[in-house]
Amino acid sequence: MRLKQGPRGRDGGNGKQEEIFQRYRPLIIRLWRRYYVAGLEFADWEQEARMVIVRVLEVYQGSEDGEQFSGFLKQSLVNRILDLYRARKAHKRIPAGEIGALTPEAEEMLQDQPWRQPEELVHGRFCLRQLIAVCSPFERQVLLSFNQGYSIDEVAERLQCTKRQVQSAMGRSRRKMMEIIQS
Repeated sequence: MRLKQGPRGRDGGNGKQEEIFQRYRPLIIRLWRRYYVAGLEFADWEQEARMVIVRVLEVYQGSEDGEQFSGFLKQSLVNRILDLYRARKAHKRIPAGEIGALTPEAEEMLQDQPWRQPEELVHGRFCLRQLIAVCSPFERQVLLSFNQGYSIDEVAERLQCTKRQVQSAMGRSRRKMMEIIQS
């Protein structure tokens, strides 16, 4: 592929950009189908791809052969669609600069606010009872020790077993708890 030299390096001009867009349109379609971005219509993706092509034509420093250009363009398109995906996923985040300290009134309100609804507490206690019922005596002892604030080393010493046994018991207990919560 021959790219004409322009005043700012590689140029396209609208004609060259359109030629490149048409030539790589199958790739653009494949990427749109491969990477699902919620709310991104194909016409929007085509516009994004055109902007990527313009940027690639401005910054491409590789050789004149089509293979290197194709790889550079493809990676640029993939990066852009992943950027769009991340941006859509992150739209609920609050920028760090906009987060400020709590006012005294807000702190007071948070302290007075009950954090758990009664149903959540009842469900939590129900799950704990089920967990205790399905755990072995050793797993129950390990759980109780952790609940009391002991470290793995301290639990192993207390129960006269190895750290590995304590870690395995905790792993089994976690799996059992996840099964109970998910059921």
